[in-house]
Order: sequence, then structure tokens, then C-alpha cells
Amino acid sequence: LIVLLIVCSSGCGSEEKSNGHEAVAVASTEASTSAQDAQPFIKPTIEGVPRLDRTVVDSAHHRKAQSHNGAALKHHKKKRWDAAIGEYTKGLEQDPGNVLIRFNLGCAYALKGDRTNALKILEQFSLAVGCVDCKGRLARATKDTDYKSLWEDPEFIELAQGVKAPEVKYKALAKRFLKNMNKAYWALMKKTADTGRSFAVNGKKSRLGDQLISGGSALARWKVKLGGKSAQMGPDMNDVSRISCKGSCCTYKYDSNDMFERVADIDTVCFDAVTSEEVLLRRVKLRDPVY
Repeated sequence: LIVLLIVCSSGCGSEEKSNGHEAVAVASTEASTSAQDAQPFIKPTIEGVPRLDRTVVDSAHHRKAQSHNGAALKHHKKKRWDAAIGEYTKGLEQDPGNVLIRFNLGCAYALKGDRTNALKILEQFSLAVGCVDCKGRLARATKDTDYKSLWEDPEFIELAQGVKAPEVKYKALAKRFLKNMNKAYWALMKKTADTGRSFAVNGKKSRLGDQLISGGSALARWKVKLGGKSAQMGPDMNDVSRISCKGSCCTYKYDSNDMFERVADIDTVCFDAVTSEEVLLRRVKLRDPVY
């Protein structure tokens, strides 16, 4: 059987303050730098909060971090800032390099009125050389209303001045991802795992199960679930009608819904930028198998 990319157009949801299973975006973002070469950022520090350290954590720590982020979001929505800060901090104790959780912590500090620590979070992002996501979050702080109390602060202005979210052409990358098929699909998954980054596949409501791919063995087990050696990509992409991207997540829609030789449908692919032209995977969502 051949896995054809016949995809629905449902979005992957907001990436902001997400509680979804996302890849560990903590390895070095320099293409030539290995996870072992990544250096922790020591300053500025916040008492009780782990330093920003992009050393990759294992899947168990990542899952615990995401769980604390989810608990924090519940407090965040009810404006219980101290409780939210406590949970975000616990999340960072599990995964110090989780940029999303650190950004959310900065939001909570800003909303609480803790100018000093909110600015320290943003300064950490500013000093994170080679961290594409860090620069993106710093740029996002200029638009996220959680940080509104800082927008006229001279120190905030200095930190954010001239900072722009890295321009990554996700739609073009998504097209290339599809075009390369057998070359890129499993290869990009393997490359992501081999660099030390984890990425999520499927979702809790899927019969395939929600998994975090944290190495080649986990990828191999998941591929077996899809049909083993038969789980390959199809070469015919002529029926693609639309690729729509929201942030770094892209969904695919096809003109045809042919069931012929299809094992499963790929619904959404979320990328993790390494450079403006190179990406790894953060999430791959499949609709349930059709067989």
C-alpha cells in the first residue's frame, strides 16, 4: 500500500500558549551544531527559574513539561498569576529549553505586573544566539497583548527594536516536503530524530495513538503501525488543490478523495525552523487509517 497525501483542511489551532504535544524545540538551531555542542545561557537569571538551556531532554521530561504547561494555562485563563507562574516554572524544570513555556511564563509575569522578570525572559531570548524560535518569540511579544504593559517601557523598546520574526517560507517548504515524497517524508522524520529533537505524531483521539518520536526506534515502531515497508509516499501530487499555513503548521487539501492504495491521510505538518531555509519536524498529524 502507498500512503498518499490526501488531506483535509482543518487547522492545527493556535500555537500560542499551546497545550498540545509539540516537538522539543531545544536543540541548537545552527545546522552545523550538534545537541552536544549547544551551550546554556547563564544570564540573565531569575531566582527559582531554570536557566535557558537548549540541551535536549528525553520524551518523559518533555511530556511532564507539557503537562505543567497545561495546568498553568488553566490558572492563566482565570488570572491566577502566582499559580500559573508556579506551574510554568515546574514545566521549565523538566525542559529548560522549552521556548513556548518560557514565553508563557513571561506573559504571566507581565500580567502580574512583575516588570523585572518579564523583561529578563525577553532578554534571555535576545541573547540566545542561533535560536530562531527565541527571536520569533521576542518579536511576538511586541504584538501579544499579554505584554502590553511593557510596550512603552524603554528597556522593552530597546530589546525589541529592530527584531523581526525570522522569515521562513513555510508554504514553500510544505510544497517541497510533498514534492520530494519518498526522499523527504521518512528522511525528514529520521533527520529530526537523529538531531536529538522529539516530534509528536497523531493525537489523543486517533486510533493510532498519541506518540512522541524521540529516536529512530520510536520512528520505526510508528512506521510499522502504518504498514511497515509498504508505508511509503505516493509519487502523484497532481490532485493537490490547496496548502494553507498558519504559523509554522501547514494543512493540505486535495481535489480527489480516491481511496485507491492509501493507508492513511496526512492532515497537518508542523515545522520547527533551523534556519530560514531548513526545517525539522515538530508535529505530524494523520487522520485515522482508512484500511
